[in-house]
Amino acid sequence: MHPRFRRTAVAAFVALLGPALWVTAQHQHQHEHGQPAGQAASIKGEVVDLSCYLSGSPCNLKCAQACAKKGLPIGLLAAEGKLYLLIEDHSRAEAYKQAIGHAGHTVTVKGRVFEKGGLRALQVQAVSG
Repeated sequence: MHPRFRRTAVAAFVALLGPALWVTAQHQHQHEHGQPAGQAASIKGEVVDLSCYLSGSPCNLKCAQACAKKGLPIGLLAAEGKLYLLIEDHSRAEAYKQAIGHAGHTVTVKGRVFEKGGLRALQVQAVSG
């Protein structure tokens, strides 16, 4: 792997990880205090490996699935072009694992949408495909 690409991929991962952790922590905080927990949504799109997608690197089905299984962040690229970071609903962990298994495929994800600081996340509660 070219060193410049590696730095770009790492920077993209770090840029996504911080906000993702914040969104998860914010959800937990809201849940504990009885505040609204995101907007319910059902969104159809392609499950993408965010490292490849954001860096513009070519990524085939096998690559997307391998990256997702390694724990790299995954997202949902909706038909209208919106990109959602997929995050786990701790009470429905199997649904998030199911989303990982669909890397590279088009599915419908039901869950809750959170937006903060320019980042859009979809907490996975169910996947159909």
